[in-house]
Amino acid sequence: MTSIDEYTETNYLYYLQDIKDYPVLSREQEYSLMERIRSGDKQAYDYFYSCNLKWALKIAKQYQGRGCALMDLIQAGNEGLMKAVEKFNHRAGYKFSTYATAWIHQAIGRLLRQKGLVWIPEYIVMEIRRMHRAEGQLGDNASDEQIATLAKLPVERLQELRQWGMETVSFEAIVNDDNSPDPLSLETSLIDHRMDNQFEQAEQADLREAVAWALDKLSTRERAIVRMRFGFDDEGGKTLQATSNHYGVSRQRIDQIQTRALEKLEMSLHEVAQRWIGGVA
Repeated sequence: MTSIDEYTETNYLYYLQDIKDYPVLSREQEYSLMERIRSGDKQAYDYFYSCNLKWALKIAKQYQGRGCALMDLIQAGNEGLMKAVEKFNHRAGYKFSTYATAWIHQAIGRLLRQKGLVWIPEYIVMEIRRMHRAEGQLGDNASDEQIATLAKLPVERLQELRQWGMETVSFEAIVNDDNSPDPLSLETSLIDHRMDNQFEQAEQADLREAVAWALDKLSTRERAIVRMRFGFDDEGGKTLQATSNHYGVSRQRIDQIQTRALEKLEMSLHEVAQRWIGGVA
Protein backbone atom coordinates (compact mmCIF):
# COMPACT_ATOMS: atom_id res chain seq x y z
CA MET A 1 0.00 0.00 0.00
CA THR A 2 1.35 3.43 -0.98
CA SER A 3 1.79 5.84 1.93
CA ILE A 4 0.48 9.40 1.84
CA ASP A 5 4.06 10.72 1.72
CA GLU A 6 4.90 8.46 -1.22
CA TYR A 7 1.71 9.52 -2.99
CA THR A 8 2.52 13.20 -2.44
CA GLU A 9 6.09 12.75 -3.60
CA THR A 10 4.92 10.94 -6.74
CA ASN A 11 2.48 13.75 -7.56
CA TYR A 12 5.20 16.31 -6.97
CA LEU A 13 7.62 14.53 -9.31
CA TYR A 14 4.96 14.28 -12.00
CA TYR A 15 4.24 17.98 -11.55
CA LEU A 16 7.90 18.88 -11.95
CA GLN A 17 8.02 16.81 -15.11
CA ASP A 18 5.00 18.68 -16.49
CA ILE A 19 6.41 22.17 -16.00
CA LYS A 20 10.16 21.72 -16.45
CA ASP A 21 10.32 22.45 -20.18
CA TYR A 22 8.49 25.78 -20.12
CA PRO A 23 10.98 28.65 -20.61
CA VAL A 24 11.40 31.89 -18.69
CA LEU A 25 9.87 34.65 -20.78
CA SER A 26 11.66 37.86 -21.69
CA ARG A 27 9.88 41.19 -21.17
CA GLU A 28 9.28 41.38 -24.90
CA GLN A 29 7.72 37.91 -24.93
CA GLU A 30 5.59 38.80 -21.91
CA TYR A 31 4.34 41.94 -23.60
CA SER A 32 3.49 40.13 -26.83
CA LEU A 33 1.68 37.32 -25.07
CA MET A 34 -0.24 39.71 -22.80
CA GLU A 35 -1.42 41.65 -25.84
CA ARG A 36 -2.83 38.41 -27.22
CA ILE A 37 -4.31 37.44 -23.85
CA ARG A 38 -6.11 40.76 -23.54
CA SER A 39 -7.54 40.08 -27.00
CA GLY A 40 -9.03 36.81 -25.75
CA ASP A 41 -6.37 34.35 -26.94
CA LYS A 42 -6.80 31.31 -24.66
CA GLN A 43 -3.73 29.56 -26.06
CA ALA A 44 -1.56 32.56 -25.21
CA TYR A 45 -3.02 32.59 -21.69
CA ASP A 46 -2.26 28.90 -21.13
CA TYR A 47 1.31 29.29 -22.36
CA PHE A 48 1.97 32.46 -20.35
CA TYR A 49 0.54 30.85 -17.21
CA SER A 50 2.55 27.64 -17.71
CA CYS A 51 5.79 29.56 -18.21
CA ASN A 52 5.37 31.14 -14.78
CA LEU A 53 4.51 27.99 -12.81
CA LYS A 54 8.15 27.54 -11.80
CA TRP A 55 8.08 30.94 -10.11
CA ALA A 56 4.92 30.04 -8.19
CA LEU A 57 6.56 26.74 -7.20
CA LYS A 58 9.66 28.51 -5.88
CA ILE A 59 7.54 30.76 -3.68
CA ALA A 60 5.37 27.86 -2.48
CA LYS A 61 8.46 25.95 -1.37
CA GLN A 62 9.37 28.83 0.94
CA TYR A 63 6.35 27.88 3.07
CA GLN A 64 7.34 24.23 3.57
CA GLY A 65 7.53 23.09 7.17
CA ARG A 66 4.63 25.25 8.35
CA GLY A 67 2.13 22.40 8.65
CA CYS A 68 0.79 22.43 5.10
CA ALA A 69 1.42 19.86 2.37
CA LEU A 70 3.63 21.07 -0.46
CA MET A 71 1.11 20.21 -3.18
CA ASP A 72 -1.53 22.25 -1.33
CA LEU A 73 0.88 25.17 -1.18
CA ILE A 74 1.59 24.80 -4.89
CA GLN A 75 -2.10 24.74 -5.73
CA ALA A 76 -2.75 27.87 -3.68
CA GLY A 77 0.24 29.60 -5.26
CA ASN A 78 -1.02 28.71 -8.73
CA GLU A 79 -4.40 30.23 -7.88
CA GLY A 80 -2.59 33.44 -6.96
CA LEU A 81 -0.68 33.19 -10.23
CA MET A 82 -3.92 32.98 -12.19
CA LYS A 83 -5.22 36.09 -10.45
CA ALA A 84 -1.97 37.89 -11.28
CA VAL A 85 -2.31 37.03 -14.97
CA GLU A 86 -5.85 38.43 -14.92
CA LYS A 87 -4.81 41.69 -13.24
CA PHE A 88 -1.35 42.33 -14.70
CA ASN A 89 -0.87 45.61 -16.54
CA HIS A 90 1.84 44.63 -19.02
CA ARG A 91 2.23 48.23 -20.17
CA ALA A 92 3.39 49.44 -16.74
CA GLY A 93 7.02 48.59 -17.49
CA TYR A 94 7.95 45.97 -14.90
CA LYS A 95 8.46 42.21 -15.01
CA PHE A 96 5.47 39.93 -14.44
CA SER A 97 7.27 37.89 -11.77
CA THR A 98 7.63 41.03 -9.64
CA TYR A 99 3.91 41.69 -9.87
CA ALA A 100 2.86 38.05 -9.43
CA THR A 101 4.87 37.60 -6.23
CA ALA A 102 2.37 39.54 -4.12
CA TRP A 103 -0.61 37.61 -5.49
CA ILE A 104 1.09 34.25 -4.93
CA HIS A 105 2.05 35.12 -1.36
CA GLN A 106 -1.47 36.39 -0.73
CA ALA A 107 -3.10 33.18 -1.98
CA ILE A 108 -0.77 30.97 0.07
CA GLY A 109 -1.30 33.19 3.11
CA ARG A 110 -5.05 32.77 2.76
CA LEU A 111 -4.62 28.99 2.71
CA LEU A 112 -2.47 29.05 5.85
CA ARG A 113 -4.98 31.24 7.67
CA GLN A 114 -7.79 28.85 6.72
CA LYS A 115 -5.78 26.03 8.27
CA GLY A 116 -5.18 28.06 11.41
CA LEU A 117 -1.50 28.61 10.65
CA VAL A 118 0.32 31.92 11.16
CA TRP A 119 1.37 34.05 8.21
CA ILE A 120 2.14 37.76 8.29
CA PRO A 121 2.09 39.67 4.98
CA GLU A 122 5.17 41.84 4.46
CA TYR A 123 3.21 45.09 4.18
CA ILE A 124 1.65 44.40 7.59
CA VAL A 125 5.10 43.68 9.06
CA MET A 126 6.16 47.11 7.80
CA GLU A 127 3.15 48.78 9.43
CA ILE A 128 3.77 46.94 12.72
CA ARG A 129 7.38 48.17 12.70
CA ARG A 130 6.21 51.75 12.22
CA MET A 131 3.69 51.37 15.05
CA HIS A 132 6.28 49.88 17.43
CA ARG A 133 8.79 52.57 16.51
CA ALA A 134 6.26 55.29 17.30
CA GLU A 135 5.33 53.62 20.59
CA GLY A 136 8.99 53.47 21.56
CA GLN A 137 9.57 57.13 20.76
CA LEU A 138 6.46 58.37 22.55
CA GLY A 139 6.62 56.21 25.68
CA ASP A 140 4.06 54.17 27.63
CA ASN A 141 1.67 57.06 28.25
CA ALA A 142 1.12 57.95 24.60
CA SER A 143 -2.42 57.84 23.25
CA ASP A 144 -3.44 55.88 20.18
CA GLU A 145 -4.02 59.19 18.39
CA GLN A 146 -0.43 60.29 19.07
CA ILE A 147 0.97 56.93 17.99
CA ALA A 148 -1.12 56.89 14.82
CA THR A 149 -0.04 60.42 13.92
CA LEU A 150 3.66 59.66 14.36
CA ALA A 151 3.39 56.30 12.57
CA LYS A 152 1.30 57.86 9.78
CA LEU A 153 -1.44 55.24 10.23
CA PRO A 154 -5.19 55.53 10.79
CA VAL A 155 -6.08 55.20 14.49
CA GLU A 156 -8.39 52.26 13.81
CA ARG A 157 -5.51 50.45 12.09
CA LEU A 158 -3.51 50.22 15.34
CA GLN A 159 -5.88 47.71 16.92
CA GLU A 160 -5.84 45.58 13.79
CA LEU A 161 -2.05 45.48 13.85
CA ARG A 162 -1.96 44.60 17.54
CA GLN A 163 -4.28 41.69 16.92
CA TRP A 164 -1.61 40.01 14.85
CA GLY A 165 0.12 39.42 18.17
CA MET A 166 3.59 39.59 16.71
CA GLU A 167 6.73 40.97 18.29
CA THR A 168 8.93 42.47 15.58
CA VAL A 169 12.52 43.56 15.59
CA SER A 170 12.80 47.18 14.59
CA PHE A 171 14.30 48.02 11.22
CA GLU A 172 16.95 50.17 12.88
CA ALA A 173 17.99 47.41 15.28
CA ILE A 174 18.83 45.22 12.31
CA VAL A 175 20.70 47.69 10.13
CA ASN A 176 22.33 49.95 12.72
CA ASP A 177 24.43 47.31 14.46
CA ASP A 178 27.95 48.71 14.68
CA ASN A 179 29.13 45.49 16.34
CA SER A 180 28.67 43.53 13.15
CA PRO A 181 32.02 42.83 11.45
CA ASP A 182 30.55 43.55 8.03
CA PRO A 183 28.22 46.57 7.73
CA LEU A 184 24.96 45.56 6.12
CA SER A 185 24.15 47.04 2.73
CA LEU A 186 20.78 48.71 2.34
CA GLU A 187 19.86 46.37 -0.50
CA THR A 188 20.59 43.38 1.75
CA SER A 189 17.95 44.77 4.08
CA LEU A 190 15.43 45.50 1.35
CA ILE A 191 16.14 42.86 -1.29
CA ASP A 192 16.66 39.12 -1.02
CA HIS A 193 20.02 38.39 -2.66
CA ARG A 194 19.45 34.63 -2.88
CA MET A 195 18.23 35.15 -6.41
CA ASP A 196 19.77 32.50 -8.57
CA ASN A 197 17.57 32.08 -11.63
CA GLN A 198 16.23 34.21 -14.44
CA PHE A 199 12.93 34.90 -12.70
CA GLU A 200 14.68 36.24 -9.66
CA GLN A 201 17.19 38.29 -11.63
CA ALA A 202 14.32 40.05 -13.40
CA GLU A 203 12.53 40.73 -10.13
CA GLN A 204 15.74 42.01 -8.56
CA ALA A 205 16.18 44.48 -11.43
CA ASP A 206 12.69 45.87 -10.77
CA LEU A 207 13.39 46.14 -7.05
CA ARG A 208 16.68 47.93 -7.68
CA GLU A 209 14.76 50.45 -9.75
CA ALA A 210 12.32 50.83 -6.85
CA VAL A 211 15.18 51.45 -4.39
CA ALA A 212 16.70 54.05 -6.74
CA TRP A 213 13.32 55.78 -7.03
CA ALA A 214 12.89 55.75 -3.24
CA LEU A 215 16.38 57.20 -2.72
CA ASP A 216 15.50 60.12 -4.96
CA LYS A 217 12.74 61.01 -2.48
CA LEU A 218 15.32 61.73 0.23
CA SER A 219 17.03 65.06 0.83
CA THR A 220 20.57 65.46 -0.48
CA ARG A 221 22.03 65.02 3.01
CA GLU A 222 19.88 62.01 3.86
CA ARG A 223 20.72 60.34 0.57
CA ALA A 224 24.46 60.93 1.02
CA ILE A 225 24.45 59.48 4.54
CA VAL A 226 22.42 56.44 3.50
CA ARG A 227 24.78 55.83 0.60
CA MET A 228 27.80 56.02 2.90
CA ARG A 229 26.28 53.88 5.65
CA PHE A 230 25.07 51.10 3.37
CA GLY A 231 27.74 50.93 0.71
CA PHE A 232 26.36 52.24 -2.55
CA ASP A 233 28.53 53.08 -5.58
CA ASP A 234 30.57 49.87 -5.18
CA GLU A 235 31.97 50.99 -1.84
CA GLY A 236 31.72 49.08 1.41
CA GLY A 237 29.28 50.34 4.02
CA LYS A 238 30.68 52.55 6.78
CA THR A 239 30.01 52.29 10.51
CA LEU A 240 28.16 55.00 12.42
CA GLN A 241 31.47 56.18 13.87
CA ALA A 242 33.17 56.42 10.47
CA THR A 243 30.21 58.30 9.03
CA SER A 244 30.06 60.73 11.95
CA ASN A 245 33.79 61.38 11.61
CA HIS A 246 33.36 62.09 7.90
CA TYR A 247 30.59 64.65 8.45
CA GLY A 248 32.02 66.08 11.68
CA VAL A 249 28.86 65.47 13.70
CA SER A 250 27.98 63.10 16.52
CA ARG A 251 27.02 59.45 16.07
CA GLN A 252 23.63 60.35 17.56
CA ARG A 253 23.02 62.96 14.87
CA ILE A 254 23.95 60.51 12.09
CA ASP A 255 21.66 57.94 13.68
CA GLN A 256 18.79 60.44 13.77
CA ILE A 257 19.23 61.36 10.10
CA GLN A 258 19.56 57.71 9.13
CA THR A 259 16.45 56.69 11.07
CA ARG A 260 14.40 59.42 9.40
CA ALA A 261 15.76 58.43 5.99
CA LEU A 262 14.97 54.73 6.51
CA GLU A 263 11.42 55.59 7.52
CA LYS A 264 11.01 57.58 4.31
CA LEU A 265 12.50 54.73 2.27
CA GLU A 266 10.21 52.22 3.92
CA MET A 267 7.15 54.31 3.13
CA SER A 268 8.28 54.96 -0.45
CA LEU A 269 8.91 51.26 -1.11
CA HIS A 270 5.53 50.42 0.39
CA GLU A 271 4.00 52.92 -2.03
CA VAL A 272 5.78 51.21 -4.92
CA ALA A 273 4.56 47.80 -3.78
CA GLN A 274 0.97 48.99 -3.53
CA ARG A 275 1.22 50.47 -7.02
CA TRP A 276 2.60 47.18 -8.38
CA ILE A 277 -0.18 45.07 -6.89
CA GLY A 278 -2.99 47.57 -7.33
CA GLY A 279 -3.70 48.04 -3.65
CA VAL A 280 -3.87 44.35 -2.72
CA ALA A 281 -4.13 43.77 1.01
